[in-house]
Amino acid sequence: MPPGVTPTEVTGRLRLDDTIDGTVAFVVGGRIAARVPARAAAKVVVPVGRGDVVDGRLQVQVRVDAEGRGDACTTVSDVRATLDQVALRVEGRETAPTSLADFFAPYATAVDVVVPADAGEPVLAAGLTAVAAISSRYADTTAVRLTTPDDVTAAGPGVRVVRLTPGTGTATSELSDDAGVATLTLGGGDDELVAAARGLGAEALGLADAPSTEGLAATGERGATTTDELTLGELGVDRAVLSGYGRVEQYVGIRQDAFGGPVGALRIDLNGTHTAVPEGARAQLDVYVNDRLVDSTQLDDDPVLHREIEVPAADVQGDNGLVVVLSAVPPREWCVGGDRQLPMEVHLDTARTVVHADRGGARTTGFASFPQNLGGRLAVAVSDHAADPVAAAVDAGAVVAALQRRAARPLDVRMVPAADLRDGTTSGLLVGAGEDDSTALKAPLRLSGMRLLDYAEATFEVGTDQPYAALVAVRHRGRDVLMLGSWAPGGDAAALERRAATYLATEGWGALSANLLVQPAAGDPFTIDADAVVPQQERVDEQRSFAWWLVGGLAVLLALLGGRWLLARRRRHEITEIVDAQVAADAEAQAGDHDRS
Repeated sequence: MPPGVTPTEVTGRLRLDDTIDGTVAFVVGGRIAARVPARAAAKVVVPVGRGDVVDGRLQVQVRVDAEGRGDACTTVSDVRATLDQVALRVEGRETAPTSLADFFAPYATAVDVVVPADAGEPVLAAGLTAVAAISSRYADTTAVRLTTPDDVTAAGPGVRVVRLTPGTGTATSELSDDAGVATLTLGGGDDELVAAARGLGAEALGLADAPSTEGLAATGERGATTTDELTLGELGVDRAVLSGYGRVEQYVGIRQDAFGGPVGALRIDLNGTHTAVPEGARAQLDVYVNDRLVDSTQLDDDPVLHREIEVPAADVQGDNGLVVVLSAVPPREWCVGGDRQLPMEVHLDTARTVVHADRGGARTTGFASFPQNLGGRLAVAVSDHAADPVAAAVDAGAVVAALQRRAARPLDVRMVPAADLRDGTTSGLLVGAGEDDSTALKAPLRLSGMRLLDYAEATFEVGTDQPYAALVAVRHRGRDVLMLGSWAPGGDAAALERRAATYLATEGWGALSANLLVQPAAGDPFTIDADAVVPQQERVDEQRSFAWWLVGGLAVLLALLGGRWLLARRRRHEITEIVDAQVAADAEAQAGDHDRS
């Protein structure tokens, strides 16, 4: 909650995964702020006030209260309630931040990184670096984007603007209030501006308690550190305690990127302790990875918990969810009241519970192979086809933000020449791409006239007069390239590419599947696998060319085999003649000896 702002109500839509007799309570600050019947898809309004804000946060707990059913324990309920489409209504105006330490507040709703409309490559590099650094601080509920002065988010609580201005020498930073929007202005030389932008994601920024500073920078070697094992603590879990009867869950996110590169199979060494299970009670611990049950054990009097769990490569995704579930039922005689229940707890050791990664055999492909295949470093290039390099860089900012939210650590973003991605050995992002870019990369979708097959959700056809944009995941010569481009003869290619980038910025990387996102001229974008693309003429020509080489090679091979066969046949014939002659000579000699005798 921003300081100076008073919350008035929380609204949302209640969803239940089952129908029960009872109510759903909404608890705010220890009090029941609202109670509604347990009906699915019910609209909920929870009244709140400034007194409900604790340490700058407003917490709303959703609790299912099922009616008792004779011999059943009211403390046990397997019904799950979800409050989504949540919105918060507020009154008042946010108190403006007074230092860098509180500029990037946890309640920020939007952060615009603004570059001049005619920005050169050094400033664009600083802008993309700032987008990555700031995105690493926030979840995808906070919009972070690269933009120009004519397209800045309207004033409102939690809105932030970071302006980059080219200059010379040491980087400087200054806070101001621009028409009700908290604004941070960074200036400096090319390298200094990039280093200052990188510093916006540093945890040490919380020490900058002045409204202006000089020399803001984050330097040193960046990029992911390769490792084969991570503890729960290193995966971001400070405390893992499952407590109570019924169903209790602990979620752990495991991203391939956290290991510094692609991962095949996983092995989880789960360690901890649990309370002894009382006589007559039942308790089990289930482990799920990506919604698949991978392990289950019955808990007993032995407090030591140790499980070794194998997760095959076929079940490993780019972003994996490990869920540990405690399901416990107290003895029947305890159901008469809650005051007699002894606690049931499982404590996972966050230092000794280790996730081991198999560095080989990674099976993720297409969009799912990013960002782990980048190794913590993201090279960004603007194609020569881009009519406006700044607009293309703005589109790149949407991809950078989505990738950073998918990454476990801040990405090292650098701008490189387009040739490094087209013809070199570098993995990264190419924006503003055209037909020759897609041809050089041997992309599954060439940016030219083409047609897509019918598939389950829709039919999409492109003719010579129907433009489109596409984001394509390309694997070429052992490297991975994301290509954002379009084919729009006589049309506005930049507008289509912007629509594709906006979709990614809004929906996030998790909305992508397969290896191809297509934005048609009319309608919403959609993802599809490149295997559903009808072979384009150039690919057919390439295959025909390869086929002629194959036919020619087979012809040469057959000629060689035929020649050897003829040579071998001739030699066999000659040997046969020699043998026949020798046999005839031996027969004549034997006949002469017989006549003399």
